[in-house]
Amino acid sequence: DMVCSDSYFHDFLLHPSGRVQSLFFVNNSVLQLNKMFSTVFLMDCTYKTNRFGLPLLNLIGVTSTYRSFNAGFAFLKGEEESDYKWALEAFKRTVSPQVILTDNEVALMNALGVVFPNASNFICVWHINKRVLTQSKIKGTWSTEEEFQDYLKDWEGVVYSKTEPEYDLNLETFSNKWRVSQPIAVKYLEDQLMNGFH
Repeated sequence: DMVCSDSYFHDFLLHPSGRVQSLFFVNNSVLQLNKMFSTVFLMDCTYKTNRFGLPLLNLIGVTSTYRSFNAGFAFLKGEEESDYKWALEAFKRTVSPQVILTDNEVALMNALGVVFPNASNFICVWHINKRVLTQSKIKGTWSTEEEFQDYLKDWEGVVYSKTEPEYDLNLETFSNKWRVSQPIAVKYLEDQLMNGFH
């Protein structure tokens, strides 16, 4: 009931039974923030951690002083491209972002390409590093923990490169150093994370 009041901009998708299956909402006071700071937004979906058992898409804005604010929320019936597209179409009625950071969720990134084709989509470095840590540990054949830590340090050199030439050099150095001893871990990075980034 609160979301359907005049204090909120909202949209919802009904199941044929009349039950709400998806809900987008944003407080009207936040709409002004969305318009004032419409450049950068972060989008991440929590997985069924609420009492409704639904994925919750968090839309987070960033001010000119690097403060974050909740720019909108969407309870989704699922995490398919069509679910994200529906939520993003509702969000589009409040703002048109220029830069969007995500967690490499393919369905979300595909929907972003359709709804916001002119926005630049970047993968959040925290999510990249979390995935690299987990997957490299699984896919690699590390003789020691020190070897694994050396691999991660070299990877950070690639991720935190300050210029494109530095990135290209660090990526080449990383690949040459680790391709022979850790072919599966390096192939994972090339296929999943670096495709289109070199």
